[in-house]
Amino acid sequence: MILKTLGATRLRLLTAYAIEYLLIGTATAIFGVIGGSLAAWLIVAQLMHLSFTWLPAPALAAALAAVAVTVTLGLTGTLCGSWPETRANIEKFIGFATFRHGLSAPARHGISGIMGLPDG
Repeated sequence: MILKTLGATRLRLLTAYAIEYLLIGTATAIFGVIGGSLAAWLIVAQLMHLSFTWLPAPALAAALAAVAVTVTLGLTGTLCGSWPETRANIEKFIGFATFRHGLSAPARHGISGIMGLPDG
């Protein structure tokens, strides 16, 4: 909000948000890889009494995917809250009537509403 007050452009604001989401995603990915690797080692080596081999390529791929999802969803949420025309385009793409008035009709009716089945 301070940047906007000081006259920052939309591009500068989006860049600041992207960097924030990138840092959040990276910190989460590092914690997830460390925690997941430790849990895998405990289960495989200590509980199952098998040899454990840590594979860095799948861990790196999972971490990069998590960062990409974090940045993408974070910027999508930022754009939906910032510009009504972007929100309308996303709503149209997803197929929901509105984000502003609570749950849309399909969500209120559970899976039957989503699948187009009659209630009851």
